[in-house]
Amino acid sequence: MKYESEIVAMTATMLGGADIGDGPGSDTGVAGTLSSGGSESIQLAMKTYRDHARATRGITEPQMIVPISAHAAFDKAAQYFGIDIVHIPTGPDWRADVAATEAAITDDTIVIVGSSPSFPHGVIDPIDELSELARSRGIGFHTDACLGGFVVPWAEKLG
Repeated sequence: MKYESEIVAMTATMLGGADIGDGPGSDTGVAGTLSSGGSESIQLAMKTYRDHARATRGITEPQMIVPISAHAAFDKAAQYFGIDIVHIPTGPDWRADVAATEAAITDDTIVIVGSSPSFPHGVIDPIDELSELARSRGIGFHTDACLGGFVVPWAEKLG
């Protein structure tokens, strides 16, 4: 637990979260946990979205909306946790299609997914637009930024 707490605190500080609330690890600061890797992290997140939607919205036939360019772990999570997965296309720029995402939303949608960057092409989905779409509908939003979370914040500085 000590190592996990230290890693979460270091990561929060590295990514600008040290000034949130009373700092990492406090009741008002950044919190986190570690998993064995990206696939497990995705699966745990999707299970959490499913369980939360069941408890708060009574959803018994959950659906997630995922770009075709997303990591295969989303398909695994759908199979493991009984979530219907709706694959949306990417545009000519290989980024998730926001209009197709909006058209796919139903009353059973529990989460919309975007990648930063996407698994096959290394491009960043339109995270702002996708997350706003989810927020405006009261749906969960998940940014898959497994490695990207440690690269994207410094990519511009690195050229």
